[in-house]
Amino acid sequence: MRTVYAIHKSSDSPGPGPPRAAAPEHLSRSFFARPAQGVAPVGGFGLPGAYASTFLLTLTNPATILSFAAIFAGLGVGSANDALTAMVLVVGVFLGSALWWFVLSGATGLFRSKLSAGGPRWVNRISGAIIAAFGVLALSGLGG
Repeated sequence: MRTVYAIHKSSDSPGPGPPRAAAPEHLSRSFFARPAQGVAPVGGFGLPGAYASTFLLTLTNPATILSFAAIFAGLGVGSANDALTAMVLVVGVFLGSALWWFVLSGATGLFRSKLSAGGPRWVNRISGAIIAAFGVLALSGLGG
């Protein structure tokens, strides 16, 4: 199944060229699609491979690099010549990130059993509507 974005390069569009706006039927198909019923099978190198690939993807994400560079610069890490301070900051960021993901995955595990079959569909619809509203807001600011 294809993921549909507001503007995309569709596989059914003719030849190479600029992306085109998504057709309304693509958006409605995405809006009314049912969430996955099961968990995708883990293949390849298993869970350690999935962890390593996610870790490397996150580590090389430009937004992550720039965000942490800005935070570290704002905290004055580059101006301090104290290795202990820098190490404590890095360990703190690591522990904070790990704690966040443990809380997030734990909460997901707790609420997953409490949601009915239609619950994830409404979560998808509401979050999709919020993302679409932000997209419209961003595009409306481009003309002015």
